Amino acid sequence: MDTETSANLELRDIHAGYGELLILSGISLSARAGTITSVIGANGAGKSTLLKTIFGMVAIRDGTLLLGGDDITGTSSTARLKLGIAIVPQGRCNFPQMTIRENLEMGAYTRADGGVARDIEQMFDLFPVLRRKERLQAGDMSGGEQQMLEMAMALMIHPKVLLLDEPSLGLSPAMVDQVFASIRSLAQTKGTAVIMVEQNAVQALKISNAGIVIELGKVGASGTGPEMLRNPEVRRAYLGLPNV
Repeated sequence: MDTETSANLELRDIHAGYGELLILSGISLSARAGTITSVIGANGAGKSTLLKTIFGMVAIRDGTLLLGGDDITGTSSTARLKLGIAIVPQGRCNFPQMTIRENLEMGAYTRADGGVARDIEQMFDLFPVLRRKERLQAGDMSGGEQQMLEMAMALMIHPKVLLLDEPSLGLSPAMVDQVFASIRSLAQTKGTAVIMVEQNAVQALKISNAGIVIELGKVGASGTGPEMLRNPEVRRAYLGLPNV
């Protein structure tokens, strides 16, 4: 199996939830290597639960999860991390009293090879702001800079699939542009399959190859990024845009 194919993720009729509460009711989607898929929908629709289910934080009750064609439905979060699925959850998830370089080293904690220093240099090339501030503590950076650090930390394990939960939350418009440019760059240059939950749906769809709407735990609409931006119902209900 080639590297590109091994990064393809597929969900088939996934049902998942918390305790007795079923949140996802038959979600199916595919995310291919080197592409960005945006997940949009109302608060409480199940978007973050979808990412947690893919990562293994929420158990799958029914359905099948495939990575590179292999069934990984019953695997743990740790196993999925080692298989190449990484998540950047909503909110800050770095080590604020450690330097940027130390945070990147921590991002590679599951690795036992000699390429960590080389990969840190690659992260500095991908996110130049981290090179400029590598000796600063992470907590002293802006929110947008910390978001880029957390994406870089996730990339230190060479993920095939990167799950991002609200990467633009709380950022200034200028920093949102930088973060989204970084997301597009990593998909294109690293061949990573990115699945992104994002409140800034218009801007997210502009950089996305595909988009889906989650409505009460089901897929309410799907299509390419441009198709979703043109969809009259999506524009009215989720994008706050007039119909064209």
